[in-house]
Amino acid sequence: MKISDAIPYLMLIASIPSILMSLSIDTTRLNIIWWSIFAFFLWMVMRYKKYFFTENSLPLLIQLFLGMTLFQIIHGLFLAQGYWDYKILVRNLFTFALPLSILVFCSPLLLSKTLHVWFRYATIAFFVILPLMNAHAVGMYWVPVMFMLLFLSALPKGQQVFLIMLLVMVFIFSSLTARSAMIKYSVALLLGLSVYTEMYRLKGLLRIIHRGLMIVPFVFLILGLTGVFNVFKLDEYASGLSKVNVAVGDGEVKEGTLTADTRTMLYVENFTSAIKHNYIWKGHSLARGHESALFRDIDLYGRGERPASEVSILNIFTYYGIFGVLVYFGIFYMASYKAMMLSNNKYIRVLGVFVAFRWVYAWVEDFSNFDLNYLLLWIMIGMCYSSTFRSMSNSEFRLWVRGILWQRKLQLR
Repeated sequence: MKISDAIPYLMLIASIPSILMSLSIDTTRLNIIWWSIFAFFLWMVMRYKKYFFTENSLPLLIQLFLGMTLFQIIHGLFLAQGYWDYKILVRNLFTFALPLSILVFCSPLLLSKTLHVWFRYATIAFFVILPLMNAHAVGMYWVPVMFMLLFLSALPKGQQVFLIMLLVMVFIFSSLTARSAMIKYSVALLLGLSVYTEMYRLKGLLRIIHRGLMIVPFVFLILGLTGVFNVFKLDEYASGLSKVNVAVGDGEVKEGTLTADTRTMLYVENFTSAIKHNYIWKGHSLARGHESALFRDIDLYGRGERPASEVSILNIFTYYGIFGVLVYFGIFYMASYKAMMLSNNKYIRVLGVFVAFRWVYAWVEDFSNFDLNYLLLWIMIGMCYSSTFRSMSNSEFRLWVRGILWQRKLQLR
């Protein structure tokens, strides 16, 4: 198979395991198949990077993060106590190797064709597998729509209508209790619409937005630790939303709690575990999780450990320690800064704001899995770092993004 035929299908291949995990069927015995798919994905990236990667090297901070990943893999080999720990180690190895995807998907032509292939087949497949999907799976399935919403103003009317229809479909088939998907899609849409304003011409305003988004998680963390204000206890400030009737994916109406605090205890457990087992700075390796009173029964070794949590930054903290959190922060900081302050077009500036938002949201949820959500996050980070994308003019970027949903047959060189 030619490179031009194989590479654009990598995103579809990477989508399969994440979609299967979200279906209302038992897929717990498919680990070997998933790992084979992951390994093939990464092999293709490394094998063909020379055709598509035009930068001098990966950004230094991403290289450092990958180096820390290698260290935590070796660290995990010493801390693993049996089969289940090694299973977690392998899963995390593939997940945190996803930054390597930048090596191919920073090519504008390749990324355009890859997303085009995804939309062509995923739109048809959605209606086939919809009866098997739960309400939370729908938002995870249409992650590329979230990406495209950022550039809504650059698209012709027909493509705008198509994307809005897909967005409405996400909201209809999802549940309001799937708060994460609703928040991320809504933010992407608002940022896409914000391009109609003149805010992206104002470098001073962008600088304030950038610094604010990068710092705000630390501010809320300090406020929470000192007992001044807990941002997760919104039910104390917005009691009117604490209990509402919501429609779940199967059409049934149930009572939901939109402001329920499901995060404070996770932070307490992760911090307490790190202090108790002395891995605050160096991390607990990619093979071990955090001690949890809520999920202690799932640990078959009797240690009371949970391998991962719903909060992305807590996983980084557990696996890599504070040093890893700082490097992770640096990656998001520099990516969003380059996009917002050093870009020739307003669309990459919008992307930079969204990447900065995803840094904030990593403190709320954003699962760290080998799936479409995490893959596309690293693709967006790569675009922010890419001198090719940042050097495009507004008209050049419009031509590029319009080719995603409709394009002639392209020859990748």
